Amino acid sequence: MAITTLSHVSFASNHSLINDRSLGLKRSFFIKGFSSAPLSLAFKTNFGQALENVSSKRLLTTPHHRSRHVVCAIPQDNKVPVAPLELENSTRPPTNLYSENSLHTATILSVDKISGPKAPAETYRIVYFHDGFLPYWEGQVLRVMKAPDENPFEPGNPENLSFFSAASSRYGDSFNGKTTTLCVRSIPGTTSEILCKSKRGDKIQLAGPTREAMISGDFRNPNATHIFVATGTGVAPFRAHLRRFFKEDIPTFQFSGLAWLFHGVSNNDSALFKDEFEQYQKEYPNNFRYNIAYSREQKNKLGGKMYVQDIFSDYADEVLELLLKGAYIYLAGLKDMVKPIEDALSDAATKKDKDWNEILTSLKINDQWRVEAKLKTCFFFKVGVLFILLQTSYVSSKASSLPFNILETNYYINGLRNPTRVVNTPRKVVGGEKFPVAPLSLEHALRPPTNLYTSSAPHTATILSVKKITGENASTETYHIPENPFTVGNSSQLRYFTSASSRYGDMFNGRTASLCVSLSIGSTSEVLIKSKPGDKIQLTGPSGEAMLLGNFNPKATHIFVATGTGIAPFRAHLRQIPTYKFSGFAWLFHGVSNADSVLYEDEFDQYLKDYPENFRYDIALTSDEKYVQDIVVEYASEVLELLLKGAYIYLSGNKKMVTPIESGLNITANNNGKNWDEILETLKSNNQWRVE
Repeated sequence: MAITTLSHVSFASNHSLINDRSLGLKRSFFIKGFSSAPLSLAFKTNFGQALENVSSKRLLTTPHHRSRHVVCAIPQDNKVPVAPLELENSTRPPTNLYSENSLHTATILSVDKISGPKAPAETYRIVYFHDGFLPYWEGQVLRVMKAPDENPFEPGNPENLSFFSAASSRYGDSFNGKTTTLCVRSIPGTTSEILCKSKRGDKIQLAGPTREAMISGDFRNPNATHIFVATGTGVAPFRAHLRRFFKEDIPTFQFSGLAWLFHGVSNNDSALFKDEFEQYQKEYPNNFRYNIAYSREQKNKLGGKMYVQDIFSDYADEVLELLLKGAYIYLAGLKDMVKPIEDALSDAATKKDKDWNEILTSLKINDQWRVEAKLKTCFFFKVGVLFILLQTSYVSSKASSLPFNILETNYYINGLRNPTRVVNTPRKVVGGEKFPVAPLSLEHALRPPTNLYTSSAPHTATILSVKKITGENASTETYHIPENPFTVGNSSQLRYFTSASSRYGDMFNGRTASLCVSLSIGSTSEVLIKSKPGDKIQLTGPSGEAMLLGNFNPKATHIFVATGTGIAPFRAHLRQIPTYKFSGFAWLFHGVSNADSVLYEDEFDQYLKDYPENFRYDIALTSDEKYVQDIVVEYASEVLELLLKGAYIYLSGNKKMVTPIESGLNITANNNGKNWDEILETLKSNNQWRVE
């Protein structure tokens, strides 16, 4: 099974296909609706400066002193100027600018086959024009579908959105930030086939961008070392990075480090961008290395097919040395390569009398080990809710800084944290018992931990308790099932769940995590609900950031809107009120079926009592013919005012609530002489509008 699913493809643009003048492209980039505000204003953050200020200190606190592999400066003669340079000002990648409920429409410019006649599958380069309204960073992904009137599947069904991994730089191959190219392997019956059959002028719709696993691990340091390992179209994000390193003339980023690409394909006709990579190798021999494996044309040492992991193993000793010096390694493609690569590095570590498990733990903690393991689309569970507490164990006795959750990172698809704005006058926090937490080192992380564990290398945790938290009249059904009816090790049975506890867990020690799970018959949730204390479960992640706090400033304002178990990430955030000096404002709207379906009500009521100046809590019961969107609309004037002052709003749960909430805010904005579309565009640009 591929780490990226068959419909995952990549951004990869070609400037020869696009002419600035013929398209009328401008050399400046502005957010739609705000022509006087360049993109840099939309994405500048105080967090980025903090990252730069502490970067040198971080190097001294990691398990391995992270010296950089500095080779030599790269001559700039062959590089192409890029624009707009405001794209360099952002200190965090743009995330979830568009959602399933608010898609961006782009135009196909060209579709060209780039695989040879003997390739086992056809691969196409698809260039589309987004006019600068869909920025992303190298390595991010988007979700793409054909426009509803051209989609042979159910029109407008968001489940037909497929993930596409970014493979061109943020400037595109036109070097102007207005086009993107998809590198698509045509798979019959999927979105990729539809895209490969597209014609110039066709429309596609996109959501995102999202995810960060393939983003450069040290994007500010031009002297860093990056080791890329890919199979097939998994090379896409690495092509994006390599164009940034070797093709683009960026005044504030002149790469002088080392990039090493291992690529596995079937045969020479399947080698993607080979001419481009070989040109880099010729022009920058001291900064770029390139090894390619042809599984149908070469043999490994044992006489079998030559896969990318085989050619990688030949250089495992050298790669390990680079990793110990601070290099970053990225794996994208077939998950079958991951375990052999780990084994090769383990053997190399043994030769040096080092413990590979400890090394791997350190690499994951430092974000040096980056694997793109994309699982199936998450779903929301609907019937019966239980509270599950997990005990997580450490990888080794020396890995005391490796928790299950370092930040409120969720198992769901998530978005971006972006501490840019402070909202309203700080309120005084009164009353309430404060709980000491540990370890306080969990507060030192600058970025959320991502993909510490993958489907090929999951983490094993222990169930501590399973407790029903809904009342007797809540809709719930219980069925007898075997302890685990699914196939052991089948990654398709991995399901997304959002952490309902803070990074410290409900025991305040950083060693447990809590899940809020509603019963879905015949699914992983049913297996979890039937678990007993002592049972083992396997986990991957954490991943995604949409429900992370948009601003980690304790004075910020956060508006949480949830249905059912969508409340889980908000409970995690709200538990921070008693554990750190929060002096901002949190407002929770929660919609459930009836009174017996209300989750954590006693807990939230206690916050309301202890912190009346800092917390508001409103519940909607459908049994009373009122939905959560109805309550939000009732307070639309207050909510809009807070948003205009810089508040962050988070929507998690049933997607049917999103449009009515937008409509209510739209009406309120119009009544006050304001343009809601422009407001929403700004909220998304500032990561204030966050939808799960």
